Amino acid sequence: MWEAFSKAKIPWSDIETDKEICQRVTSGDKLLKPVMCSDETWTLMLNTMNLSAQERPTFSQLRRLLTKLQYKLENTARNHGELMEKFQKVLQIERNEVLIGIAVEQTLVNLSGLNIDQAGATFRRKPNTHITVFRLRIPSGDDFNNFIRHYRNHFKTLIVEYTREIATEWVTVDVNTNILYNHMVSIICN
Repeated sequence: MWEAFSKAKIPWSDIETDKEICQRVTSGDKLLKPVMCSDETWTLMLNTMNLSAQERPTFSQLRRLLTKLQYKLENTARNHGELMEKFQKVLQIERNEVLIGIAVEQTLVNLSGLNIDQAGATFRRKPNTHITVFRLRIPSGDDFNNFIRHYRNHFKTLIVEYTREIATEWVTVDVNTNILYNHMVSIICN
């Protein structure tokens, strides 16, 4: 499962010998959570890596649990249209993904309590990932640090990576789109 979610990366690729891999596994070391993996799927994967065979799910249990996860994902995709309609009503905007994205971005920036100029801000989804790259103008280094701290404190895994462009007011913030999506769903659907 880990290989599938990590896009066919080789587990423990930095280790040269099978003996060292066995030592790592028996000492309880775990592979890192793949970026494309939900928390629920990761928990299931960790259960499959349990040292005690009695604690690991059987193949039939694993199949049942994976089927449930698949069903949840399919329902989320089907509800996307409904969610977009709610965005349109709550945010009072046209049903246009770009406008919705900008409204979501502005909502998140406003949540941080900072006055950040959104003129010229962009957001782009990284192809084949759950990552959206936001490019914002945040002139003050203190404001940028407060912005990052706010989201790290309130949305633990939202920000994946962030940088300030050298000698400019622009910053780039990579966010986990799934966390963003789930947060906006919770705001709108409650």
